[in-house]
Amino acid sequence: MSKRQTAIAEQPSWKLLLWVAIAGLVFGLIGFGEIAEDWLRVARNQLHRHKASGDIVLVKIDDNSLHDVGRWPWPRSDFGRITDVLTKAGAKRIFFDLTFYGPTNATDDTAFAEAIKRSKRVYIAVRTRAGTDREAPNGPSALPEIARYAHLGNISAHYNYQNAIWELPYAVPIGGVALPSYAVLLAERSGQANGTFMVDYSIDPKSVPSVSASRLFRGSSAAKM
Repeated sequence: MSKRQTAIAEQPSWKLLLWVAIAGLVFGLIGFGEIAEDWLRVARNQLHRHKASGDIVLVKIDDNSLHDVGRWPWPRSDFGRITDVLTKAGAKRIFFDLTFYGPTNATDDTAFAEAIKRSKRVYIAVRTRAGTDREAPNGPSALPEIARYAHLGNISAHYNYQNAIWELPYAVPIGGVALPSYAVLLAERSGQANGTFMVDYSIDPKSVPSVSASRLFRGSSAAKM
């Protein structure tokens, strides 16, 4: 093969490499790799669809609850009542997926704190960071009067480009202590602080057992928890 033919044969290879590099740069800038990865993860979740274990019961603050109890937000004494009912029903652990920052009414705050103290199995949520920024600043902690008698868990989350939660931390350092996430506590697992794991969306959310909070206020426990 002549030098001219060799040069002509090599040109397409260099052009191909150049276009691959440009495409990689563009896809990197627009985050296409994350988009493609999310698509593949969604497809995998759909193929691996399965039901929840049933070990966790969700207490819903639904329309019936708002009608029976009243408008939101509820007094903290109402959460004390929920705590007492769930404890009496035999719940092994009680997780409040709510943040209790700052004081409200002293009577209500005290009633909730006393219920937590009686139960000895209540977990209170703390959100230290949320959003697309993994380095977001820490947020406020729970009201000390309430947190004193409760276990603390982190409900921080990392969102993807669609504002969907894809990653959760194993634990987040706050005040010199690695605060485990609710997901880790519920699964009774552990992990390195600041390490993250992907959310398993293959579990059918409709299969999670649930009960309306209004039933608890009426003194009707949802079977054994």
